[in-house]
Amino acid sequence: MEILLRKAKIDYELTVLVVILTIFGLFILKSAVYSENIEVLFKKQIIWDLVGFSLFILIVFFNFNSLISYFPALYVFSVIMLIGLFFFGERISGAIRWYNFPVGSFQPSEFAKISTIGFLGIILKNKGLKNFILSMIVMVIPAALVILEPDLGTAIVFFIIWFVMIWVGNFNKKYIMGVILILSVMIPLFFFFGLKDYQRARILSFLNPNAYKYNEAYHLIQSIRTVGSGGLSGRGYMRGPSNLYGYLPADHTDFIFAVLAEELGFLGTTSLIILYLLLYFKIYRIFKKTVFEEQKLIISGIFAMIAMHSIQNIGMNLGLLPITGLPLPFFTYGGSSTIFFFLSLGLIHNISVKLQ
Repeated sequence: MEILLRKAKIDYELTVLVVILTIFGLFILKSAVYSENIEVLFKKQIIWDLVGFSLFILIVFFNFNSLISYFPALYVFSVIMLIGLFFFGERISGAIRWYNFPVGSFQPSEFAKISTIGFLGIILKNKGLKNFILSMIVMVIPAALVILEPDLGTAIVFFIIWFVMIWVGNFNKKYIMGVILILSVMIPLFFFFGLKDYQRARILSFLNPNAYKYNEAYHLIQSIRTVGSGGLSGRGYMRGPSNLYGYLPADHTDFIFAVLAEELGFLGTTSLIILYLLLYFKIYRIFKKTVFEEQKLIISGIFAMIAMHSIQNIGMNLGLLPITGLPLPFFTYGGSSTIFFFLSLGLIHNISVKLQ
């Protein structure tokens, strides 16, 4: 099977959206790190964006069927890397989520998301209870491992990806209803007996911030205040008091959306949301055009991942959802997430150019 293609086109609509989101993200990150005098992070992010964008373009030159044939092996490798964290990973703030290398850190859960999507795409193209159960096992293994790190937010992403893919795959609705019934029993049990104290406190603080305003809800309250202070047009670029004077925690990671809201206001945040909606719509159009089951499934999984990240991150910054560590695509500082967001959209890019 031919792995490399001699010629490949470019989907200019998708590429322009990705470029605009990337530049917009760097624009806001520059302000977020400027306040803390750690502009070296901004320079690193530029490098990661360039690497990621290069992969986004280069991947269109590969044969899609050849690419997906590697996903079972990549999935196994990603699971091994997740297991290896408990022996060789670096513990930061009580969590073991990263490998620390001389050139930087690596978060294998980001790799596991895309490898799981690809493997599920292969499994779910064939219907039936056997494949439904196998797909559930494939999802549960990395989800369980990231829960142990602990990283509940990422575990939920794995479940959302799987659920969207089985729904798109038109599996027997009795299977899906069975999962929903099981979850309706397991979620309350998991909340009281499976969550760590700080995870449970985060959820409770989200429901009643004032009762936890000096501890678990501090980040949430600061984010809500920062977002609200931006008004219609914001305080001005690099002029947000909460950002500049350190009142907003994790401003270049979890709460970079609040930086955007404070400095560019409602107009800036609305612009970002419109860009995400345009990206979702573009992905949907590609999904509708392709006739191949594996491609539809993989596109739906990637869509679920990106949508979940953006909706959850924006929601928690607005106080509408509990706080998790999910990065905002193309905005949050981080190499692993950045590169794998580009790679995931690169797969969709690959599918799109073959449809032209």
